[in-house]
Amino acid sequence: MKADNSDISKIRNVVEEALTERRGIVAYARLEAEEMDRMARNTERDALDKTRQILPETGGDAEIVQVRAAFAWLDEEFAKIDALEGIRESSRSLQRDEVTWQAFERVVQALRFG
Repeated sequence: MKADNSDISKIRNVVEEALTERRGIVAYARLEAEEMDRMARNTERDALDKTRQILPETGGDAEIVQVRAAFAWLDEEFAKIDALEGIRESSRSLQRDEVTWQAFERVVQALRFG
């Protein structure tokens, strides 16, 4: 699939909705920090999944290329985490959450939201 202007518009909409939802999560001050983090990571994960489905495999402007690079980095980091031996599953999950957050932030920066 080759990139066109509607792809970047769709991706921007997905990421903008996720940013708005994530800000809304933080507004619920009654939530415990751990619960807020869990909800934020779920929002980011969902946005990344949707973005990956829209993201064209080739072509595109600098934004699309940078978003594609963020996903390449995400996949590499997940592979490294999955290859780790002798760590608890909870530690692996925390590492994956950190990488998810970083990848989402890379996409946000690529789209010049941040």
